[in-house]
Amino acid sequence: TDATTFKVLAEICLTDKNVLDIGCGDGIHCRTLLEMGAKNVIGVDLSNDFIELAKEKDKDYNKIQYYVGNGGNMNMIETESQDILFSNMAIHCCTDTQPVFHEIKRILHKNGTA
Repeated sequence: TDATTFKVLAEICLTDKNVLDIGCGDGIHCRTLLEMGAKNVIGVDLSNDFIELAKEKDKDYNKIQYYVGNGGNMNMIETESQDILFSNMAIHCCTDTQPVFHEIKRILHKNGTA
């Protein structure tokens, strides 16, 4: 459940962390991650409709960026730029997870958490 997921995230401590949400949908978890203390949040989703909805809902949040893309090709995100990777019910839907995990490795700081 979301409550259990965010309880675990609270133990990690998101304060001043850059967080990436793969499969962000309409951005509901991005907003929660920011409210939990994340410095910046990036949300990526395959659906242009979801990204447009997220941008509309979060027009007053200047610390969340949204991109249409897939987990296996996130070239819009700088190498070693994220402290924490979050994905809720998305990666398991990928038919080929190898490119996704390659991108996660590239994007996370060396001491990052996924």
